[in-house]
Amino acid sequence: MRRVTLVVLLALAPASAAAHGGGEIIFPAEVLSHWHPDPLPLLLALGVVALYGIGLTRLWRRAGVGRGVRGWQAGLFAGGVLLFLFALASPLESVTGTLLTAHMIQHVTLVAAAPALVLLGRPDIVLLWTIPQRWRHGTAAALSTAANVLRPLVRPVPAALIHGAVIWAWHAPPLFEAALASDLVHDLEHATFVATAFLFWQAIFLAMRRSAWRLAGLVAIVLTVIQSGLLGALLTLSNRVLYPAYGDGPLAWNLTALADQQLAGLVMWVPAAAAYLAAGVALGAAILGFTGMPRPQRLT
Repeated sequence: MRRVTLVVLLALAPASAAAHGGGEIIFPAEVLSHWHPDPLPLLLALGVVALYGIGLTRLWRRAGVGRGVRGWQAGLFAGGVLLFLFALASPLESVTGTLLTAHMIQHVTLVAAAPALVLLGRPDIVLLWTIPQRWRHGTAAALSTAANVLRPLVRPVPAALIHGAVIWAWHAPPLFEAALASDLVHDLEHATFVATAFLFWQAIFLAMRRSAWRLAGLVAIVLTVIQSGLLGALLTLSNRVLYPAYGDGPLAWNLTALADQQLAGLVMWVPAAAAYLAAGVALGAAILGFTGMPRPQRLT
């Protein structure tokens, strides 16, 4: 996977109309009536899925069903898009203004799950097939040039450090609470989460295909597990509330503010680490020669 999938990254970068529910307290019985009203994430997702479907149809018509990109990879892409919608367009987005735990579930989905599934669907190959054939090779060359410019960043350790720095910066109480209060800051927070998550997972999947990068890929995963675990532990083990802007919101869910923060820390600590460790196991298996990432044929 040599090209950075800029189209997907930009299209799936979140845009929401209200910063985490605008401070409205939502009770458990009301959750299903608080679907996030902003249509933009849904429209973007539909657009990306439509383009992917067009490209996949053309690819399989030319090469045969399951060739170039396999059926399970297309399924993972669809799953990744659905996870983006779950994070940004479902009641979860509204509840993030009431519960820090919901906010952390959203963040873990945006950085540790959805981008990985989207990239496993090989949109860099499929989306090229949405372009008329006479322009396809020129577009691929332009993307390759862009990838060469970004190559120092699309390496496992630099990508992990950039991604980790963004996560820690946005979870510092001043920036975190600024994102709660401002639509613009909130959108910037999510956009940088998604962009650096794509960068990180792109680097990891490249490492799985390139034997020379695999050790660096393992180092990057270890660094990411450590930094996300430390942040999760900080939230879980702290004896004071770090984000007082939530006020009495957690009480609506029979949680104190501190208990909500501790539960949010566990969400960051355990599920996120599990996703990274799964990638580490796959990378370790590739190093030992047990498996490898599939290499789609170049059919453009």
